[in-house]
Amino acid sequence: MTYQAASCSEKHQRQLILADGKNSAQDERNAIGMLLVLRCEAIIVYPKFLSAEALETLIEQHETPIIVINRKLPHHQNHAVYIEHYHSSQLMTQYLLDQGHTRIAFIAGLPGSPSGEQRLAGFLDTLKAAGIAHDEALRLEGDWMPESGYRAAQTLLGRNVDVTCVLAANDDMAIGAAKVFLDAGKRVPQDISLAGFDYMLIGCYFSPALTTVHVPIAAMIQDAIGRLGAASQGDAIPTPPCHHQGRLVIRESVARR
Repeated sequence: MTYQAASCSEKHQRQLILADGKNSAQDERNAIGMLLVLRCEAIIVYPKFLSAEALETLIEQHETPIIVINRKLPHHQNHAVYIEHYHSSQLMTQYLLDQGHTRIAFIAGLPGSPSGEQRLAGFLDTLKAAGIAHDEALRLEGDWMPESGYRAAQTLLGRNVDVTCVLAANDDMAIGAAKVFLDAGKRVPQDISLAGFDYMLIGCYFSPALTTVHVPIAAMIQDAIGRLGAASQGDAIPTPPCHHQGRLVIRESVARR
């Protein structure tokens, strides 16, 4: 993502300055505040902790144009460039159902994450539409990191429940889960299928290659910088909301039942 932002900024003859939001909403506020003090021409925020309400307050408080990536903003839609995570999750879940999987475990993302909540909701709603009641024993906690996927898979195996597929809310957690299955002598996908989200590079080189959903980060950054370019020239940020769709990437980690 950083490479894409730097390359796109250079094409617009702008210099990219990075500020790390670290580990909390306050850290993200501090990072944005630092960029404002530096009198940056415009700011792109990729939030992990700040709520939509907090982000919209920042937009209203400052004249510096701010665009938020990967978050819907109900009252400032033209300041948001986001992906429909709910739709992407529906797409993936329906694919798994079409392959004959009905006992699907889900490793959730960090609690409170809008992206994670949308992916979980899309998963549950697609199961419900197919007439499948989700077993709570197949829902596991994660935090986006591979270690949490590893722990979740350990918990899943410890519950000794019937499961044919694991869908992790991102690829990193899926890779962490894979190690547990392989260490337990389970083959992917012959014994258990595995899928994720985000099209992380590691998934391309994992064996078997990981089925995932491609998130068009490069296109989202280009749209964000394009919108800020209009604002920096004195024009209004384009009014229509800017949203993208995920794309299912079918590889080798999901077997047909």
